[in-house]
Amino acid sequence: MPFPRRKTHCGCRSVKNNARSDIAGQRFGRLVAQSPTDRRDEKGSVIWHCRCDCGNEADVSYNSLVYCNQKSCGCQKKEHDKALGGFLVHVDGTSIDALKSSKLPSNNTTGVKGVYLVKGRYLAKIVFQHRQYFLGTYASVGEAAEARKKAEEAIRGEVIRFYEKWSEKRLPILSGRRITP
Repeated sequence: MPFPRRKTHCGCRSVKNNARSDIAGQRFGRLVAQSPTDRRDEKGSVIWHCRCDCGNEADVSYNSLVYCNQKSCGCQKKEHDKALGGFLVHVDGTSIDALKSSKLPSNNTTGVKGVYLVKGRYLAKIVFQHRQYFLGTYASVGEAAEARKKAEEAIRGEVIRFYEKWSEKRLPILSGRRITP
């Protein structure tokens, strides 16, 4: 019975480090990886220089390309936001239509918008103007729902009333305007 070979390393050589893999020429959505740079991200992943289909160039980490599904230099999000702009009314970075909606997100498990079960407790939060406001953690879903409802009424009520007053004042001005060829 032969003896197993002795390892002369701790095991680090037997694990393939994908952060060093050559992905030059590969396509990730709209991005094509061109060449690795000398820089690394905070996790040690190599930063790759990429060219986007729109013509822009971006430096993106290997992990973002391969695992995090970064698909473009940012142009795809801009196009998406521009397309949504015609459907949603935004005031100071807040979607009025989303505020008025009471629809639950498809991944909601508690049945209450803005309430999440985290480590056996219910966390309540609200997002307003791209900021998350944590309202606290509660023992029951009812307590968390009540905290969320109070915060929602305070923020939502004021913003919607302001927008409706503003749009009432704006509509007579816009309807009276004549467009001449």
